[in-house]
Amino acid sequence: MVATDGTASGWRARWVRRENERRRTAYEAAVAAWRRYDDQLRQVCARAEEPAERAETPVGVPVPLDDGEVVVTVQPAAELVEVTARHVAGLPAAGLTVVPVEETDRSPRLPKGVAVADAGMAVVTDRRLILVGRGGHREWPYEELTGVAHDPHEPFTLLHTHSRGGIGGVRVPRSAASAFRLHLTLAYAEAIGAQDELLDQLDEELVAHSRRRPAVPAGRAAPRLGRRR
Repeated sequence: MVATDGTASGWRARWVRRENERRRTAYEAAVAAWRRYDDQLRQVCARAEEPAERAETPVGVPVPLDDGEVVVTVQPAAELVEVTARHVAGLPAAGLTVVPVEETDRSPRLPKGVAVADAGMAVVTDRRLILVGRGGHREWPYEELTGVAHDPHEPFTLLHTHSRGGIGGVRVPRSAASAFRLHLTLAYAEAIGAQDELLDQLDEELVAHSRRRPAVPAGRAAPRLGRRR
């Protein structure tokens, strides 16, 4: 915050008031955003520790399931995305965690070098992720994945595989992203026997986020000196 020695008057006093208000508003906005993410992360941690609930296989799922394969969740509106450039900056790294997507009113957008290739329905089972699109279907068996990569700002997830083929993934509506990511990552972790590792990762993220709480503005800076312009 901005301080004076009590003798400031005129434009200096007005500047002090404006600067104090600007810093207070910025701090409150940062704390509100931090709390929203903290709430989301705690909800994810709590749900990850609950026993998995298996959904009944919906009637009319347009893809054959293997014997004993169980549907975890179905996302009716989803898009197939593909990385179209060789080097794309800023893509999420593959790993084993669940990252809540940033809350915003802006329309979803993809990074340059990532494009929508198809649209349809995403089916998460206990063995694979399937994107049933207009031009066919694309699937990612969990045993072939090296990790999932959830973008923290936009509601898309990339699936990295052991093969050297192109990287693809799915984008879902922002309102459905958190639940979809949780179902997908839990199913993947269970399939590869990494449930405990996932819970450890979530605990570490919760601790790291607690340390990122915005600091209260320190002190009250002096007003700017010099000739008024």
